[in-house]
Amino acid sequence: MTADCDLARVGDALPLASQVLALSLPMARSVARRRAVFDRLAFGLDGIEGTRVLVMPPGEAPAPYVLAWAFDDATAADAVYAVSRAEGLAVFRWDRVWPGTPAVGGDTGTTWQRCVLQVLCHQDLADAQVEHSVQVLGRAARSALAAPSSTTP
Repeated sequence: MTADCDLARVGDALPLASQVLALSLPMARSVARRRAVFDRLAFGLDGIEGTRVLVMPPGEAPAPYVLAWAFDDATAADAVYAVSRAEGLAVFRWDRVWPGTPAVGGDTGTTWQRCVLQVLCHQDLADAQVEHSVQVLGRAARSALAAPSSTTP
């Protein structure tokens, strides 16, 4: 599909059908809910020593897809990621690298592959699911960060 993508048209106006859909679909509830989920996750996970919630300046992410949560210790991030996946939480990271991706000196992507977890902010997550995520992730992080570490980015 991307082989036929004409990148020279990136700046062109959207086709009429896309414009009509963008203007007619109700998005206010989804936007507000994504912000609320993001805020609850950020409030629950921010301040855990050895981690930080990565936030954008106000107005930069009107409807966030994920909360990016960075760990100072890659081993702790690995442990929290394993717990989150075992618990079935909506947590992802960039640990699958496209074959042939070049290694570039100074690229932070290799650090982010392991040290940044993405916690989903989907608008259809129930409050109980979000709260469960906060509790499981917080417990897992505190436990992993209390353990002796052997790997840092």
